This record gives sequence, C-alpha cells and structure tokens, in this order.
Amino acid sequence: MVMVNWMFDEVADVETALALAILNHILIGTPARRSQGLTDSGLGEAPVGTADDDLRQPTFSIGLKGVEAADAEKGRTACPRRAPRLAADGIDRLTVDAEVNTAEFRLRENNTGSFPRGIALMLRALKDVLYARDPLAPPPSPRRSAR
Repeated sequence: MVMVNWMFDEVADVETALALAILNHILIGTPARRSQGLTDSGLGEAPVGTADDDLRQPTFSIGLKGVEAADAEKGRTACPRRAPRLAADGIDRLTVDAEVNTAEFRLRENNTGSFPRGIALMLRALKDVLYARDPLAPPPSPRRSAR
C-alpha cells in the first residue's frame, strides 16, 4: 500500500469545513471518483483514502492498495500528479450538485442510525471542546476571523 498525506491549516469557519467535507466525499467517498484516475495508472488494484477533520489541523490521505514494492515510488508520486489535472479540468457540475444535495440531506436528517443520538451529539461537540471553543457558538465568519 502507498499513501500520500496532507495536513491543512485549522478550519475557522463552517462554510470551509462543509466545502472540504463535500470535496473529500467527491474525491474519495464515491466509487466512481475513486476508480477514476489512480487505478488508471495501473500501479495498484484499488484506491484508498481518508480525511480526518476531528483534529485541529485536518488531514487528507489518498493512495493505492496492491502496489508492488518496485512501484512504490511511482505510486507515491501518482497521487500528487493528479491534483493539478483535477484543478485544471474541474469537477463535473452534476457530481458537485449531487454531493451538495447528499450533504444537505445528511444535515437535515441527522440520522445516527442505531448509534444513540445523544452520544453522537456529544462526540460532535467534543471537536470544539477539545480545543477550548464553545460548541454552541456560531462559527466565526471568514471575513471576521482573526487570521
């Protein structure tokens, strides 16, 4: 397995956090996007990825499973080489619209499945409490943030 990891600055506003969550799902959360690009390189058998926004500085990881040891360096450079092409070509508008609709539905439903809702809410609040932020306060506006 070969993974490439990035660490981002602290996200100070809800709009950016939501945009990153939507982008993460588009890039690695949907089978169609995961299979596009990296598996076309022929270096590995299946793409893998994850994003962790529970930390003060979120991380994003993407890579390939089933990479031969001799191809490890090629696999490590394949992921970053795809980013400029994606930035230049953009993401299909229908894909973005579909993911925005999915995110909106998830937020409105607040479905925790069989997991107790109170515990789910507590765990969400911990993201702010752990870093001495008020979990009930509205997020700072990007225009008013003190960065």
